[in-house]
Amino acid sequence: MANPLIIGCFLGIGYSRMVGSFPLFLDNTLQLAAMVTLPLALLSIGGSLSFSGLRAHLRLATVAAAFKLVLLPATAAVLYALFGLEGVAGRPG
Repeated sequence: MANPLIIGCFLGIGYSRMVGSFPLFLDNTLQLAAMVTLPLALLSIGGSLSFSGLRAHLRLATVAAAFKLVLLPATAAVLYALFGLEGVAGRPG
């Protein structure tokens, strides 16, 4: 319960239930900040990577990459076919 992200999520959910929306100036400011969060997160993760760490955990990194790049797309393709999805949702990549 001391995690700031969890506290922020609960406070945001409570605020949205009680008030409904932010004032326009605050909403615009938060939208602008949200646009840069993904690139900044990717930069910070990339900055923390090291080849020595990768070499130390090469097997785990290979399994994780195979899972992300092979198993998850294959599972999605099977589920798309199983549920008969068409159009944009059913198109591969």
